[in-house]
Amino acid sequence: MTDTPHGLEVLRTYGEGFAGRQAELAALDQAWNEGTRIFVLHAEGGAGKTRVVAKWLTQMRDDGYRGAGRIFVHSFYSQGSNEQGNASSELFFEQALAYFGHTGPLITDPTEKGRTLARLVREQRGLWCSTASSRSSTRRLSIRAS
Repeated sequence: MTDTPHGLEVLRTYGEGFAGRQAELAALDQAWNEGTRIFVLHAEGGAGKTRVVAKWLTQMRDDGYRGAGRIFVHSFYSQGSNEQGNASSELFFEQALAYFGHTGPLITDPTEKGRTLARLVREQRGLWCSTASSRSSTRRLSIRAS
């Protein structure tokens, strides 16, 4: 890996305890091995998204990051837990685009921000993990990989 992973300090606040979630860890492993570089874990707050990411990235670290060029971790939890309940993507895109080396003009179109970031992640064999909370009544953890 070329740089220190971005965002790991968020994960360190959750300690070392971990039980279960082997199916989710296996799904992340399989997706990584098949070439997936963008992961979003989505569930209600408290369902264990951040713990799964922390455990999986610890395993990745112990395996020499499995060839990842750069790793960017972001949680939308604190942004979505305010009284408005809306997580802003502005800070996320600003940090992620800078981390993955975007040096071009400021991108204002949200779709183009996403396309540019995805291209940079792919070009650098990067890994982008995001966790997002849902206000739904389900506590099921879903993993979307692309």
